[in-house]
Order: sequence, then C-alpha cells, then structure tokens
Amino acid sequence: MSRRNRVFPNIVKTPKVVKLGKDNSAALVSEARKGSAEAAIELYRIAALAISWLEYVNQLRPDLLAEFAQTKLSWPVMRGPDKQSLAEVSRALKALKLGAKTGLNISPSGKKFSRELPANRVTVHLV
Repeated sequence: MSRRNRVFPNIVKTPKVVKLGKDNSAALVSEARKGSAEAAIELYRIAALAISWLEYVNQLRPDLLAEFAQTKLSWPVMRGPDKQSLAEVSRALKALKLGAKTGLNISPSGKKFSRELPANRVTVHLV
C-alpha cells in the first residue's frame, strides 16, 4: 500500500518504491555489464534527466541545494565538450560552494588538494 508524503502530497515515496527504483537501476547496470547497449543508454537517459532537473532547481533556487552541496566532494553535472560548458559547470559548482563544509582544504588558493595522498584518500572515503 502506497502512502502519500504529507509534505509532498504528489510524491509517493515508500520503502518499496525507493527499493524498486534502486533495483531497476541495479538491473540496468547488470545488463550493461553483460554487454547490453540498450541498458547502458537507459542508464544515461535516467541520469541525464535527473541531472537536468537538479540543474534546473539549482538555477531557480540555489539556496535549496547549497548547504547540502557544501558537505559533498562531488556533484552530478552534465558537461559538454566545449569550453563554455566547462565554464558554466565551474560557475554552478562555485556558487554551490561544493565541499566547503567537508573540512578539507580544496580551495584553488594555497596548497593544492590531492586525492593521491593516503590521508586524503581515507578522508575522502569517510566524507
């Protein structure tokens, strides 16, 4: 039996619905690993759509995601092969202050952050 979320009445989110979404994604990954181009393309379509919506929300209301993004070391983005696309993605991530509250010195000023240092690898894994 599905329940409607009180805060978001149009969104049905039960453990069963969440599990179904994760199971379907895992099934697509399994099929792609076996060589199914259709499964791999469907994974791309799902990711692209979700990222597109996330970027849309971020453009309208960056304040909604900023605090959460500041605790993350990576963020899903769609980037094209051109320099303008890279610049747009960089601006969006900078506006979110990605990783600012991780406790890691990942700012471009000062000593460069490296995931290759053993201590940083452990820290990144923990974050």
